[in-house]
Amino acid sequence: MANRWFIAFAALLTSIVLAYAHLKVYFEFIQGKEQPIPEGIMQFHGTEPVLSPMATLAFGLVFAMLAVGAAYFSLLSKHREVFFVLVICLLMIWVRLLAGAV
Repeated sequence: MANRWFIAFAALLTSIVLAYAHLKVYFEFIQGKEQPIPEGIMQFHGTEPVLSPMATLAFGLVFAMLAVGAAYFSLLSKHREVFFVLVICLLMIWVRLLAGAV
């Protein structure tokens, strides 16, 4: 029983946090707000954004759809589908990392 709650919690939390982060970056770009870069980080990261705004929006929408799916299947108590959403979310994290590395 606890595993079902943990998987539902992990699927919801992961997808909601990542959807929020990507959509926030996209809307800040649209509004023209530029984030100040802390001094110590300049040596590790350049000033160029890692993803284009459209890729950031696409990843944000995918994670938002995964959050809706996780919430929907959690409410219906379909535990296999919730686990599937969690697996898809974790795979999307890998896709996101690979997209930023290219």
